[in-house]
Amino acid sequence: MTSIRPGLPEDGPGMRELFALCHERELPADLWDWRYRGGPEGGALIDVAVDDGRVVGHLAALPVRLERGERTLAAALWVDLMVHPAHRNLDVFLEMAEANRAHCAAAGRELLFAFPNDRSFPLLKRMLDWHAVEDVAALEAPLSGLAQPGPPASGWQVATGLEPAPEFDAFWEEVRPREAWAVRRGQARLAWRYLAKPRAGYGFWTARDETGRLRGWLAAKVFAGAPGPVGDILDFWVAAGAEPALCGLWGAALGHFRKHAVLTVSAWALRGTPWFTRYQELGLGPCGPITHFAGRRTSSGGAAAFPGLGRDWHIAKGDSDVF
Repeated sequence: MTSIRPGLPEDGPGMRELFALCHERELPADLWDWRYRGGPEGGALIDVAVDDGRVVGHLAALPVRLERGERTLAAALWVDLMVHPAHRNLDVFLEMAEANRAHCAAAGRELLFAFPNDRSFPLLKRMLDWHAVEDVAALEAPLSGLAQPGPPASGWQVATGLEPAPEFDAFWEEVRPREAWAVRRGQARLAWRYLAKPRAGYGFWTARDETGRLRGWLAAKVFAGAPGPVGDILDFWVAAGAEPALCGLWGAALGHFRKHAVLTVSAWALRGTPWFTRYQELGLGPCGPITHFAGRRTSSGGAAAFPGLGRDWHIAKGDSDVF
């Protein structure tokens, strides 16, 4: 008989075995540990379905801090919703989803969001009170069609590598969106997301003005796609008016992609946001793969309305656990 309960540290091997079965690839122990135990907001909130002592279902919520102007919100990103093929039925899905929602609410997480696949997306909307915010069409273009900017302006420096420091917290306070919810991107998140992830192979660049002040940063990754390598822009943040930083960081990323024989450059941004406009101005267009984006409040009673418009959010590829 299948039962639902919170995940335990000793469930790790069973979770990884289920992951390998469902995704046909391994989830190494160090990657599992990074994903579920080391985030800047604390470890993941996990619920599992168990049958005869074996993990046959799994759902995790990664705690994050959302910020919008001066407001802040404790939230969580749903990841790795998995059910063993022999146990896939609507009851297990619904019971596990409800258990994790209640788990998150009890832990003080006010809001859930996710990038659900085509199978779970309709069920979340129809049966679990999730709101479809906006389908994210990847902004893409052939690398060969993108112009390489010139060198940084005189006195400005673009450097490779990441050394998290308090200046990233100060920079975030300067650039964080005032009219959209965004996951906090201070030094703690950068250290976890881009330095601590095993075997990630990220590229990271910072831009500084003549005084050495941080004016922007960019994170990227190259992965094997079809018909050839794809260069993903994971995060791209530039201070207002810092055009040399924008050009310098973009040029560094394109140069990195050319060294790795990238065919396509890709990024995420929601329509109607400054980031969508920026990528269009740089030559990318919404022609890539579609990803669903949805969410809900963890409580149904007396809570504020869910921010359900695309312009209510800043979403980048760095927000997903896949990249």
